[in-house]
Amino acid sequence: MDYIGIDLHKTSSQVCILTEDGELIERRIKAGPSPNFARRVEQAGLPARTLEQIEPLLVMLQALNEQIKTADRRLEEIVRADKVVQRLCSVPGVGPVVATTFAATLDEASRFMGAKHVRSYLGLVPREYSSSERQHRGRKDDGRPKLF
Repeated sequence: MDYIGIDLHKTSSQVCILTEDGELIERRIKAGPSPNFARRVEQAGLPARTLEQIEPLLVMLQALNEQIKTADRRLEEIVRADKVVQRLCSVPGVGPVVATTFAATLDEASRFMGAKHVRSYLGLVPREYSSSERQHRGRKDDGRPKLF
């Protein structure tokens, strides 16, 4: 039985195979013109028995990709339907995920007195331990889950 390790990255991936004979086979799978990772794996020239062993992983990867596409389509629908999220998306560097997360986290912005209160609510203000002679600023952690 061969042992197979797959390391996936955006720019290039790697498949390492340790055969029963102790031989180590490494194949790099570069990001290229093919948008489909499974096709790039087939083009990498892996042994047939290795392709058979990683086939279930490729099937799972395909299912995950379909779920991601569905979630992306749903996110696009949310952006089209929400004017606040559309305005947030107009800020450079803010995409649909950050915009919807920000809008959902703040909910009704009128409940905050100003930007300082929003900063504090999001946990972006450092802790402060002060005495009459000393001032120490701690880390930015208030115990809430971090979204940004």
